[in-house]
Amino acid sequence: MPKPLMLTTLRRALVSLCASICLLAASGASADPNWESLTPEQRQVLAPVQTQWKELSPAQRQNLLDVAREYPKLNTEQRQRFQQRLPQWSKLSPEERNAARENFRELHNLPADQRDGIKKKLKDTQ
Repeated sequence: MPKPLMLTTLRRALVSLCASICLLAASGASADPNWESLTPEQRQVLAPVQTQWKELSPAQRQNLLDVAREYPKLNTEQRQRFQQRLPQWSKLSPEERNAARENFRELHNLPADQRDGIKKKLKDTQ
């Protein structure tokens, strides 16, 4: 998949995730599924956070279920990245997540050459 399309897919997933958060908060829904109630497919996708599932808020659980629903649409590279980053993301505080989202927005708004330079520097430091 070309990089612009991959970014678009990831952006859509992120927007979907944010929209789900807003809808859940606005509706006052109390969907709080326990791990055992998940489908085998959901458990497989969300396996990296199984040990943390009980500590996640109902909103966090619902957001992860929304992402799991989109998971089959991701290509292999995106799936691997998701599986690697999910445990780290779930451990972040709300403030840290907001900072990460803001950094993503700022990076996305940079010209492509600057954005690529920053990505290369980050990759070199890892």
